[in-house]
Amino acid sequence: MTWYDLDDQGVHYRNRDTSAAAIMAGGLFRLSTATKDSVRAVRYREAGERIVQSLIDGYLTPVGDGDKTPPGVLRHGSGVRPHDSMLIYGQYYLLEDLLWLEQHKQPSK
Repeated sequence: MTWYDLDDQGVHYRNRDTSAAAIMAGGLFRLSTATKDSVRAVRYREAGERIVQSLIDGYLTPVGDGDKTPPGVLRHGSGVRPHDSMLIYGQYYLLEDLLWLEQHKQPSK
């Protein structure tokens, strides 16, 4: 997952930011359709898909058996350090990513 501030020297001790990851995935999806290089297009899409899957598997509630948070909340957004919670725009961009994937389905292999 992406770090809150990639320019911070102590970044590895800071917050992760799921909203930044959701935004990054969307950018990769758009790059996959913008490039004329088919190898890069596949790499961009696959990287975006891995990010989205990581968000779903590790950060979208419920996370674990005892999680009482309502389903579908994207945790660990960080707009201002040390803030660590759900950010509405993280939710939005994850939904946008999922809609993009639905609209750009790959043919079954």
